Amino acid sequence: MKKLVFSLAIVGLLFASCTSDDDETTPVVTPPVDSGELTGDVTVSKTLIKGNYTLEGVLKVKSGVTLTVDAGSVITANTASGSSFDAILVEKGGKIIMNGTAAEPIVCTHATKVAGSWGGIIIYGDAPIVGSKK
Repeated sequence: MKKLVFSLAIVGLLFASCTSDDDETTPVVTPPVDSGELTGDVTVSKTLIKGNYTLEGVLKVKSGVTLTVDAGSVITANTASGSSFDAILVEKGGKIIMNGTAAEPIVCTHATKVAGSWGGIIIYGDAPIVGSKK
């Protein structure tokens, strides 16, 4: 009887310890993070993937072009680098899409962290200009 119980225990142990190799771990994929300098004219549609960008002078989004900014991006204006005015300017017919979320907002700031230190985001449209003779 002892041999039977012992044999069943050994057989049970063999089956329990021999499992298929399906314990593979799924690798964690971290999304790419970018960085760079933003300046000049955007003449072809462009997406800024999540990252840290430095705004140097005026970035102009030209007519017919779309600039998309992914969630979690940080845009830091830096007038200390020699430019007198930093801003993102969207010309008439151009588009800017900022895909920020509550969990990953898009932060637009200035290197000095002083309120009002950069020109902001300026969007041109068809609205009449007050005081114009048109």
